[in-house]
Amino acid sequence: MYSRDYTTNNTMSFATVFAVMFNGCTGIMAGSNMSGELKNASSSIPKGTIIAVVYTFVIYFLLFFMTSFTCERALLKGDYGFFRAINIWPPFVLIGIYAASLSASMSNLIGASRILHALAKDDLFGIVLAPAKRVSKGGNPWVAVLYTWALAQVLSSLSPLPPQMCTSAVCRNGKEKG
Repeated sequence: MYSRDYTTNNTMSFATVFAVMFNGCTGIMAGSNMSGELKNASSSIPKGTIIAVVYTFVIYFLLFFMTSFTCERALLKGDYGFFRAINIWPPFVLIGIYAASLSASMSNLIGASRILHALAKDDLFGIVLAPAKRVSKGGNPWVAVLYTWALAQVLSSLSPLPPQMCTSAVCRNGKEKG
């Protein structure tokens, strides 16, 4: 059903393709997670989501064409990290990767904590989530953020990342698969 990766000769799966595409789409969902902050959510969410999808498509489309028109085929085919080779200052690429990862992590942490806060306000889990009802003077659910962070730490320490969440061969158990 899926083609072979030309670098490893492994057949791609839905999980592998999803792991790559998921990273590009989490920012769009981060906006939806903050819907409680909107004055007119029923019109702002659909409009904002459509604008985000179109904007993301245009940026990826331009990036695709700009790199395909300006880079040699051997560079694009032989090096997944080719942006380092064509950048003005190669560390910009690594800085961008870390900044994007931090931004996605923080927006998911805040979005998940808002959902946890709503569950606590509805008393769906009783006394277990009762402290998560607390908010700061500005209305931010800081205890729910701490709960979410702690839950993420517990889940990430139980086992290595599953293959669906890995986009590189080095991801699993810190060992390179070859």
